Amino acid sequence: MLRITAWAVALTTCAIFAGLVLGWGPELTDDERWAYPLAFVALAPAIVGLLIAIRQPRNVIAWILLVGSVSSSPFYLYIPDEGWSLQFSRAMWPLLYAWPIAVTYVFPNGRLLTRRWRWVAAGAIFSFVAFLTVAMFDNDPFDPPRSAVHNPMAGVHHPGWLDWIWVPFWIGTLASLFAGAIAIRLRLRRSSGVERLQTLWIAWAAILIPLGLLTCFAGWGIGVPFADAAVLVILMLIPIALAVSVGTAVIRYRLYAIERLVNRTAVYGALTLLLAAMYIGITLVAGVAVGRGSDWVTAGATLVVALSFRPLRARVQGIVDRRFDRARSDGLRAVQEFENDVREGTRAEAGVTLPADVSLDSARWRQLSAAWSSPGA
Repeated sequence: MLRITAWAVALTTCAIFAGLVLGWGPELTDDERWAYPLAFVALAPAIVGLLIAIRQPRNVIAWILLVGSVSSSPFYLYIPDEGWSLQFSRAMWPLLYAWPIAVTYVFPNGRLLTRRWRWVAAGAIFSFVAFLTVAMFDNDPFDPPRSAVHNPMAGVHHPGWLDWIWVPFWIGTLASLFAGAIAIRLRLRRSSGVERLQTLWIAWAAILIPLGLLTCFAGWGIGVPFADAAVLVILMLIPIALAVSVGTAVIRYRLYAIERLVNRTAVYGALTLLLAAMYIGITLVAGVAVGRGSDWVTAGATLVVALSFRPLRARVQGIVDRRFDRARSDGLRAVQEFENDVREGTRAEAGVTLPADVSLDSARWRQLSAAWSSPGA
């Protein structure tokens, strides 16, 4: 029965997407075209959840993915009444974050960290449900071009305190996000071996959740330009990245690739920020001296950034290795010292001693082998 139910839930998500593509659903305006990619990305947790449920029908993670795929899809577009459809549309958006946060609480064994975390989970559920309930009672007119549509809550008069009661519920929802991050961090500290690698996959993908919330607040609360477009991209990546990470961690396919993935993400993420800050700084300082809009300033800043890429990347790579992969860092340093000693003739070629558990990539070995075998090495 569990497997049959899993198939039914997954096929429901697929039917929602197929209905939009084949035109079975309502006709959408240009401002509502976001429903197509939203329905598409909901297929990722549905497929991964189904694959896990077929093998492990009682796996809690699988059911979080399956239920989350339906709740995060635009199911409300099939409501016959247009007013209720729009009301659900603007009230249900927190569900996009609900199932990813739930995964961080119970991954990878399907259980909370301790009995005390039941109160944290209960507070998160209450905050989400309360926020959705308050949002459903919103009686403000709809945004253009649907402003003429009648709001079914327009005739419902509620007390004035309901105008601000959503604030503590929103804070509770945001706190549940940080609690999920703390849960992942605690599991990383307490786990080892395969369980640690599984948790690392979720930690890598869950970075998109706070990024999405901050971008959403930047566009909705502050009015930062292009933030709405960035939110749509992040919302599309969250379910895909998290579903793929959960599937990789549970099925254990290419499980050990996460260490290199985390390393490269940290290196190139930090490198991008440093190069962008360098470019902006040079442009501002030189623009004050030479004048804004000068082609020479732009060309000079671009040249400096291009020349700084390789040495800055090596520096950042060394810092990341020392912080996250000390064995690899010590091994590379030992090999580099040995290579220098061999070139200077102070050590025999077979005299290198590497630390335990050192793993050097094949490209580095080919580079060192070519250096040792070259004339005069």
